[in-house]
Amino acid sequence: MSVSWNGLYAKASVEGIVTSLSQLASSKGYRVPVGDRALTCSRVIEIAQNFEDDLSGNLKKGLDSVFVLPPINGWSCILGMAELNLPKLMVGGELVQLLGCDAVDCGFYDSTSWWYDLYLGGLVIDRYDSNPEESYNERTYLGSLDPTDPREIHRQSLDAPVEYVRFPPDVLSAYRGDSKRVAAVFHNSEREENEVETILRRTEVHPETAFLRFCAELSLPHADKTSCEHLFMLLTRLAHNHPAQPPDPDLLKWMEEGLAMIVLGHAAGD
Repeated sequence: MSVSWNGLYAKASVEGIVTSLSQLASSKGYRVPVGDRALTCSRVIEIAQNFEDDLSGNLKKGLDSVFVLPPINGWSCILGMAELNLPKLMVGGELVQLLGCDAVDCGFYDSTSWWYDLYLGGLVIDRYDSNPEESYNERTYLGSLDPTDPREIHRQSLDAPVEYVRFPPDVLSAYRGDSKRVAAVFHNSEREENEVETILRRTEVHPETAFLRFCAELSLPHADKTSCEHLFMLLTRLAHNHPAQPPDPDLLKWMEEGLAMIVLGHAAGD
């Protein structure tokens, strides 16, 4: 089992996501070394050829990287928004709002919890968290929490340290999830809606297992199957033509279909 995974799914084209992400990053103070365009994977491979085996470590010095996988069933998968270097200057919800599209930001953390934030037309309409108090601490520590999250708004209203805040029932109730709202975005059948409802209410199931069932029911691609680090590894192998490690067929397919990588210079790297 993985320790954690987070992905942002958007009902938008790779080109639209790249343009909006570049605009958002520039407005937040990030440097965008490649202007308003994504770094092609062929260029990433050229960079990888300069390093023995650690493209990730070398390319990430002072930089952030976000991958956008080509859409399946209309859903593009954005990886890396939750792993931006601290201090994070932007979050996934801001990108969704700029795109103005349907989206779901979702993931799990070890045995702590799994969660989603659901967007319709760029606006959040539903949230779920299987363990909202515990995951608040984890996601705040990792810097992956949206500042508009009701828990964060409540904590700031109390001016309380993260580790000491406790949430009243009316705040925690915002994370129950609503299968009908999920159905409104994914156009689920009644059977699929009922299955999502079952997944949301079975809190005894391991977070990763419940999360993967949720993604499978909604046909969300790539969940817990690839990550930024995994893609870096595959690109490095491809760059060095390892004889014992043939090119990954999924990577080749994604590259043909328009896999994009956006490289951002963090303010601290200026």
